[in-house]
Amino acid sequence: DIRDLYAKSGCFTFDPGFTCTASCISAITFIDGPKGVCLYRGYPVQDLCEHAEALEVAHLLLVGELPDAAAKAKFESEIKKHML
Repeated sequence: DIRDLYAKSGCFTFDPGFTCTASCISAITFIDGPKGVCLYRGYPVQDLCEHAEALEVAHLLLVGELPDAAAKAKFESEIKKHML
């Protein structure tokens, strides 16, 4: 059990092959490797890559839904305020 490894040691584990990492339930991502399914908030990642802009996907991941035109404009404005 390594749940408190970082808190106790300041170290974390790295498992590039995902061979020793436990899975968890997530409201953001669903993966079924054997079936080739990868979803973000219920949307197939392939569809998002093909049809959505990066900031639309960021909004989806942060807020939980794809933005309509007004929400997209507001979100883009907020992001631009924090850019150098």
